[in-house]
Amino acid sequence: MLKTTVAWPDNLALRAYKKNLILQDSEIVVDGPALTQSELDSVASTTHALFTLLWEICKRWCDGDLAKFGAMLGFSVAELEILLWGKARFTPDVFARTDLVKTIDGLKIVEFNVGSSVGGLIQTSLPYLLGLQQNHIPLTNWVKYLAAKVTSGSHGAIIEDAVALPLMQRTLRQMAQALNQGGHTHATVCSQKELEWNGQHLRCNGQPIDWVYPLFSAENVLADVTSYAALKAAVCANKVDMPVPQSGKIFGSKLALALLQQYAEDPQASIAQRELVRHWIPWTAHLQESQLTLAIAQQQELILKPALGYAGKGVVVGREVASEEWQRILKTILTDAVEPFVVQKFYPPLIEHFTTSHPQHGSCSYHGRSVYGVYVMDGKAGGAPLVRSAPADRSAAINFATGGAVGSLPVLYV
Repeated sequence: MLKTTVAWPDNLALRAYKKNLILQDSEIVVDGPALTQSELDSVASTTHALFTLLWEICKRWCDGDLAKFGAMLGFSVAELEILLWGKARFTPDVFARTDLVKTIDGLKIVEFNVGSSVGGLIQTSLPYLLGLQQNHIPLTNWVKYLAAKVTSGSHGAIIEDAVALPLMQRTLRQMAQALNQGGHTHATVCSQKELEWNGQHLRCNGQPIDWVYPLFSAENVLADVTSYAALKAAVCANKVDMPVPQSGKIFGSKLALALLQQYAEDPQASIAQRELVRHWIPWTAHLQESQLTLAIAQQQELILKPALGYAGKGVVVGREVASEEWQRILKTILTDAVEPFVVQKFYPPLIEHFTTSHPQHGSCSYHGRSVYGVYVMDGKAGGAPLVRSAPADRSAAINFATGGAVGSLPVLYV
């Protein structure tokens, strides 16, 4: 694997902050080891193959019933009812971001992020948005991907929950602006509370809406069901399209990785399917009472994750806590946790050199670990990957929400 760096300007974060693209406390990756185009293509084709396999498992084990499959992956009946609004359904070509780490054993997939909640498009496209020369731009690739799935000249709404919208407004307006500049479709940003439904048309501040791009979660809906009534009625009446279906989010459960591991041991699995899973995916299992003895004994080799979690919340690296604390956490989950957890073989990310940029503190270089997020659109690589990094003396659970830097690096050709 080629190690090289092609840095963005050290003042990238300051320029982005002045243009209102990022928050004042954002730390942006501007230099570090990039991935090659062949690596991105390999991850994308592998992701598509794994999604195809998951869909095959759904059909074999659940007769293609996404509600049954979603229950296997840890979602509640109430959550699944929301994720299955309308007629739009998952296909292996869904928009996704595959998170992976570089290890001494090669690239390993640790998580799928699936559907319209996939983030990082603005952070990975900052050089382009600042007028710098950037190739393989995730934001513009996303625009092309979405435009191909909606009617020319149509009007769409990027919808975020009213509680989260003020914090997300900056990012979502950039996404809408990129869609509008594409010329194929028109998009606006709103919350569910700005929508109206008259039985025939869904409107946002008076504008008829032809399609919706849902950023909100099922949890958001359950917290304020009444405010989502207009949107639910329009989607369930099939009066608005959903070009990136909510049902895709079902496949983002980390229990999907455990299910792939389980299927790889099934006699129905082909040799190629077994090899695909074993090569790319670390051993992953649903944390249940039957796994407790193993999880305690192999603490140093495992990482604990909430199956439906995000942003690094609830993640515990076994080797980073005392054995007594590890056992306490496991037993508490088994007795008190409402949602499922998985244990996964921990592959330490390689320690490499990174440089970051901060609006207030300037640039900083360190040896650290990273997680790469490869965008996948229609089964193909969707541009420069999202890079999240943190110094080696911090936790190996790396995420922007837990203090990691975020950005992108130029794609390499070899």
